[in-house]
Amino acid sequence: MEMYIEIAKENYKGFIKENVFELKDDDGCVIGRGMLNPVFNYDVSGNVPLNIFFDIEVYENDLKSIIMDMLFDKIITKIRNILRELDEISGRICTSCAIDDISRIDYFEKKGLDEKSSVVVVQRRIPENYNFISEDSGIRIKESELNDEYEINRFLDFQNKIFFYKMNKMDIDEFKRKDGAIIFNAYDENRVVGSALAYIKNNNVGYLKLIFVAKKYRKTKVGMELISKCYEYFEKMNIEYIQLEVPTMNTGAIEFYKKLGFQMLKEKYVYMIKTFHKEEKEIDK
Repeated sequence: MEMYIEIAKENYKGFIKENVFELKDDDGCVIGRGMLNPVFNYDVSGNVPLNIFFDIEVYENDLKSIIMDMLFDKIITKIRNILRELDEISGRICTSCAIDDISRIDYFEKKGLDEKSSVVVVQRRIPENYNFISEDSGIRIKESELNDEYEINRFLDFQNKIFFYKMNKMDIDEFKRKDGAIIFNAYDENRVVGSALAYIKNNNVGYLKLIFVAKKYRKTKVGMELISKCYEYFEKMNIEYIQLEVPTMNTGAIEFYKKLGFQMLKEKYVYMIKTFHKEEKEIDK
């Protein structure tokens, strides 16, 4: 079977089409995809500002190893070009693996992704006293029931400057279908400085899908105010527990949730990581 790689003709799962590689068989059927997304994120990564998240999907298991190799090589070639264009920038590449997907973890370890960071689910009971809202902070928390186009656009603009996965209105439409789905935006005057997405899981647990605060506002209790709004929202629905996921490499977030009384429930998946400092641009094959 002959196989060839083409750039995708449309965006895929939040990855822009220029960074989506489709591996096709000789009939033109897509049998695998490789995607990458470079994001500058000084907030979470400290001295490693450039984060490049990539993913590989295989749709023909009989050819899994060949498909993985071809797409990984294509992704690494693109990453090399990105790093060479940014001479003075350190970077990190990473992908995620389910915690029990040993073969995928082993594959990326052999490819040189030698660092790991778990993503853990943390949980706590909603406390009796949780009002962290400060009357004189100047921050205004606005609730959106996902039918306000302006609020959704403000959230997307803010979120997509920060995270690996770019969200769009289709993602919001999917999120809307979840029980109790809601967005909170934190405003300083007319500027969004923090956001939270939440919904109710099937087991009647409040789930905080996303919470993020701009770096400048990390010590102004914006995060606490967003959490407080989520507590209030879930309490009105007679929800007893709240959960969220957090990567262990985000040490600031881990400490924040520990102070709020969250405890680890389980590991969900791991990031496989390789970091390149500005003097170490070559990537091992």
